[in-house]
Amino acid sequence: MSTFIVRPSNSDKDPFRVRLTAVSMLSLKLKPGDICELRKIDDSDTGRKKLAIAWEASGAGMKDTVVQTSKLLQEVFSFKL
Repeated sequence: MSTFIVRPSNSDKDPFRVRLTAVSMLSLKLKPGDICELRKIDDSDTGRKKLAIAWEASGAGMKDTVVQTSKLLQEVFSFKL
């Protein structure tokens, strides 16, 4: 399991995409379009899986410890920045 910091995405075009760096995707063995499961560190709700689509972040400067998500995904899954 890897831990990431949630940051807002620049685009809400595809609200259930999780944007990661190429390095993060490689280390997690993910390809663009793969389904991934998200969890909060203190998540005790094991009954409801939080799924999203892995996608490579565009642009430079994003850290490998950051994941970008849409505002909708943050609200639906109760993720806080």
